[in-house]
Amino acid sequence: MDTDTIVLLVITVAALAGAFFTVVPVLPGTLFVVAGAVACGALLGWDELPVWFWAVQAVLVAIYLLIDNIAQLLGVKRVGGSRQAMWGGAIGVFVGPLVLALLLGPFALFIGPPIGAVAGTLIGEERARRTAGTQPATDRDYRRLGVGALLAFVIGTTTKLVVIAIQTGLLIYVAR
Repeated sequence: MDTDTIVLLVITVAALAGAFFTVVPVLPGTLFVVAGAVACGALLGWDELPVWFWAVQAVLVAIYLLIDNIAQLLGVKRVGGSRQAMWGGAIGVFVGPLVLALLLGPFALFIGPPIGAVAGTLIGEERARRTAGTQPATDRDYRRLGVGALLAFVIGTTTKLVVIAIQTGLLIYVAR
């Protein structure tokens, strides 16, 4: 195989792994694209990947890592959730697949994060209300918070997939 084919294969695998781990948030997907860029730099020669490329990649990695927190904050906060509800949703994204793995096997990787986000948000809100001594949440409150958490997860994941696409596009551009 020639170097161009190997580089294309590396970029493809890195992009697919980045997208997979964005949808299944076990590891940050953005790091797979950066690993692909490092591999391409080793294959092509480091002078083929300019400094501006690495600077843009660093900014995109930072944006990717902030998106979850921002999406959760805006999504749950917008529907009236407490700070504990926001933290519960963020934790639930990671715990959901682990808990559901016993019941659903590998399907838990895809179904667990959104279910975990919703469940974590609702548990966090219930604890916040109990701690504050306020009225318990109503069914309407739970529905609103659940939808807010689910939308935050979907919007955050979609936005992170766009970041992965931009990272991959830049890698293809500089590696050609």
